[in-house]
Amino acid sequence: MGDVIYAACGLAPLSWLLQFGTAYAFAHFTLSGRTRRAVGRNIAAITGDDPSSATVRRLVWQAIKTHHVRNVQLLLAPRTVPRLRQLLPIEGRGHLDAALAQGRGAILMGAHINSVVELMGVMALRELGYDVRTALPGEGARFAPTKARAIVNRLTNTAAFAELTGAMFAQFNVRPIVNALAAKQIVFMMGDGWHSASFVDVQFAGRTVPITTGALSVAALCGAPVVPMFAVGTAPDRLRIVLEPAFSVEKGSPNTDLAQKAQLFATQVERHVRANLSAWQHCFVEDVFGSMASWRDRSLRDRYSIQT
Repeated sequence: MGDVIYAACGLAPLSWLLQFGTAYAFAHFTLSGRTRRAVGRNIAAITGDDPSSATVRRLVWQAIKTHHVRNVQLLLAPRTVPRLRQLLPIEGRGHLDAALAQGRGAILMGAHINSVVELMGVMALRELGYDVRTALPGEGARFAPTKARAIVNRLTNTAAFAELTGAMFAQFNVRPIVNALAAKQIVFMMGDGWHSASFVDVQFAGRTVPITTGALSVAALCGAPVVPMFAVGTAPDRLRIVLEPAFSVEKGSPNTDLAQKAQLFATQVERHVRANLSAWQHCFVEDVFGSMASWRDRSLRDRYSIQT
């Protein structure tokens, strides 16, 4: 079905193709009680509402719909690159320009709020002339096209997903990231993921939770400024990229500034989560706050696995 949708892009209105995501979301919402309950519990933990309330149930449907529609948008992203400036407005580019003026490259630090849309934002920034690289895990070719999509790419002169995002498969090898920053490029990394060797505690939604330090540690190591990047709004037609003011991380041991900047980022994430609850991808985790609390107690093997 994905191959059919991909091939149909340009032959049928984009709004028609996105209806496949809505239809799949309706089936998922209707048939998967486990998903509904998990998403409802996690959203209620933020709002303070009863998980069975009408408000939470409405947000659960919006979350599941947004999840599947934006996945279709991501699927079609290579075919819609020329239209990304109109489909995905970018606010706050001046913050990125100011960071780059320091001459040390920059780290775009994303969050799991419409995070797949942030990859579309990377494509849009590259179309605008920004030399953005995306640090992706190195376990195989991420987002590799199927044989059918590869044929469509050749027939339509469409670049592969990895090429459009400037992907570099770093896994937990920091060298490609450091080299990119040394070349004054921009590196996109996630700031609130769970796959990390180290964490610091932050306050988030009235709880003390651990947050990863990978991107911030690289910033301290290289002196590169950090520009928080959020994909806000709901799919399909209310999405936009918001770039926040840049900050730097001082190098030190123990690095108290890193912990302070982690809290700053966590506060920004919470603000955007509360304003975009249906776009928060972590709400699909069975017990998001329990998982966050236990993550650093897991083995390094578990933490490094992108499948967990």
